[in-house]
Amino acid sequence: MTVRGQPANYALLWRSAEGRFSVRGLPPRVHLDRVYTNGLHALVPFWITNETDQDVTVELATEGPLKLQQQNANWSAVSAAQRETYVDVTTAPAAEDRGEVTMVCSATIQREFSEVFNQLGGVSSVQLAARKTAELVLLFVAEAAETDSGDGQRYEYETHGGHVTLRADTDLYDVTLRASTCRSVLEMEPPTSRIYIDDCVIGRTYERALRVRNASAIGLDWTMTVVETTDPSLSALQLLDSDMRPLSGGHLGARGDTQVLVRYTPHAAGEFLSRFLVENSNDPASLRYWVFRARVSQRQKLRRVELLSDPDISFGDCTSGVWYSRDIRFKNVSDTPVVMRLRVEGNTAGLTMKSAVRADGASASEPNTADADALLPTLSELISSRRPSITDDNPSDALTVTDDVGSEGGSAELSSRVTPADDSMPVGDGVRTGESGRRFVARARAARGHKTALFDEMLIKPGAVRTMTLSLLGNPVSSTSVSAGQFERQSFTLFGESSTAVGTQPTTAPPPGTASNSERNAERLSIPCTANMCTPFVRVVPPLLDFGSVDVGTLKSLYLRVENLSQVAATVQCKLESKVITCTRAPITIAPQQSVSVRVDSYPRRVNARYRKQIIVRNIHNRLNDSVVEVRSTHVDRRRVAFHNLFYQTLVPANEQNFVDFGLVPLNARSLRRVNLRNVCRCPLAIEVAADAADAADAGAFSAYTVVPQRDGSGRLTDAACQVARRLPLLERQAAMHSNIEKFKERTAGATVPEAAALPPRSSLCPVAVAPVPRTAGLTLQPD
Repeated sequence: MTVRGQPANYALLWRSAEGRFSVRGLPPRVHLDRVYTNGLHALVPFWITNETDQDVTVELATEGPLKLQQQNANWSAVSAAQRETYVDVTTAPAAEDRGEVTMVCSATIQREFSEVFNQLGGVSSVQLAARKTAELVLLFVAEAAETDSGDGQRYEYETHGGHVTLRADTDLYDVTLRASTCRSVLEMEPPTSRIYIDDCVIGRTYERALRVRNASAIGLDWTMTVVETTDPSLSALQLLDSDMRPLSGGHLGARGDTQVLVRYTPHAAGEFLSRFLVENSNDPASLRYWVFRARVSQRQKLRRVELLSDPDISFGDCTSGVWYSRDIRFKNVSDTPVVMRLRVEGNTAGLTMKSAVRADGASASEPNTADADALLPTLSELISSRRPSITDDNPSDALTVTDDVGSEGGSAELSSRVTPADDSMPVGDGVRTGESGRRFVARARAARGHKTALFDEMLIKPGAVRTMTLSLLGNPVSSTSVSAGQFERQSFTLFGESSTAVGTQPTTAPPPGTASNSERNAERLSIPCTANMCTPFVRVVPPLLDFGSVDVGTLKSLYLRVENLSQVAATVQCKLESKVITCTRAPITIAPQQSVSVRVDSYPRRVNARYRKQIIVRNIHNRLNDSVVEVRSTHVDRRRVAFHNLFYQTLVPANEQNFVDFGLVPLNARSLRRVNLRNVCRCPLAIEVAADAADAADAGAFSAYTVVPQRDGSGRLTDAACQVARRLPLLERQAAMHSNIEKFKERTAGATVPEAAALPPRSSLCPVAVAPVPRTAGLTLQPD
């Protein structure tokens, strides 16, 4: 039943537990479906009626992302016609079943609400006179999840919950709310969102297509408007849908897309530029700009250079601090050599670029020095031969585009311009380079040894193909930046101007204010480029590791947690210089929005009442985000290990140290280590060797074999000493054999062994028979 002037949920009526009040429009179990995750509140109106003849005070309480208001200016401004269509009840079971009711609020009407009124405070109680009704508004907002990525991310529904309690003394009415939310994201293809048409002719029609795509599982409404244009009437440009009707927006279902046909018919010569805004009506933060640019001339010109690679370049999702490269191939289709001049325009703030040119088929990293044509140098390579060569390992020599050229329409050169020469020298078959040909032949051989070079011009022979590798590096942003840890789209354009490099060009500069022949006859080639750049940020907790009191010769471990706060994978590396503190120093890759634990071990070797050290956790791709962890500990010597060095030295086997590392030892396997003792005193020492039960779970797991080098009067070893000396290597070999057998047993444990492959009886001789040694072994050291 629909009530005139009220939303559909007004017809849903429930009573409280004792019947003192009733509730319309807010079922005990409600499912709020198709809610947009855009940071804006969704409003659900409902009504409370006092069913008694006395005044009633209803206490209101909420849990979760919910809020209650008794007066909301947005809802009060909704007309009666809009109220009737605001709520759509898609599932409504019988009242006695108390099942879940599914409701959908109109996103079109909610877009007209002002979020300022929704941010006002709520109410905690409402006073109801006898038989009176009060209207309230339930507000729900879904916070955006921090797991968004660049293009290609699939945005699915998420579930949020909340609880509302209405209480009048002992009378209760509970509401359990479940909301299905999804973020609405608009994307465009091609990703560059730029359409460039070079060398158009008046009167001809040119068509290009782009697509508007819904990347989420919820519907999307979009509009397209003109931001700026050189032709306010837009008489030459038409935007059409698939049915050839004018198009300025529309609705896209879940995962839907639509084609926008761009038809351009120029009426006058010159350059035409229009910039459009494609806006997502359901999420103000989801928008795209796209640019249409055309260069119109009176008549068709034969192109000198053709682009063999993709007309649009997308670097995809990029991490700042990492180089990304794309290949661009040019071919000279004319009969004369061509000079190609390149420049960059667009949003290049915070980007570093460099480039390398090679002939088709040659390797950029390992050029073929025997093929002169494959190593034909660019014009600015001749200049670069006078300065140190630029390689991939030295990115600091590459040009860094600053914020001064970051705005739309700005210009950033890929390298410094080549200084015009005073004269021209012939190249090859009478070819002259014109402005930059000074000592061309003399410099050619020197330039051929360069693997990469920064350039702004290159020379292409007739019929030749040149491949330019454009490399891009994003500079890290500050942690206070709005885009810190999030993907930011940057679009720019690589413009190429080609002109013939023949000897008919004048060798002297043209008069001021006049253009040279090469400039008047230059052909332009436009290549849109785009990149989704993200700077990784990490957080290290705790910033202080306090080991407390650590005994000399004992191991103690603590853990650091490194959290990745960004939408892109981060790589960290720990750096420290210490003989006491150790941790992994290998690079660690952390997935987006994830964390890892790093173990830090402390093994003190001497007493130190105030030990301090620092661990630097480097963010490899964002050195501005490096963290410093302070390590503190107090090294004590409760077992008086430090006093050993006063009388003798322990050599393992030849290095002085006061500990023995057995490494990984299998269970029930014997492992031997040799320790040499050197008497540093002037008198004999009697040393007692024993295992410390405080450190070992089983003191009997440790035994000591003492080798006493006894000598007779002639200086030779006695028979007993020789027998002991021969016994120790035998014990070591037996211990190694026993360890291998135990490892084999562990690997074959639980496996079925055929009878034909059964081990012989002698394998049961494990463990190795070792002569019993008392727990305490004594030996005497003679002075050196």
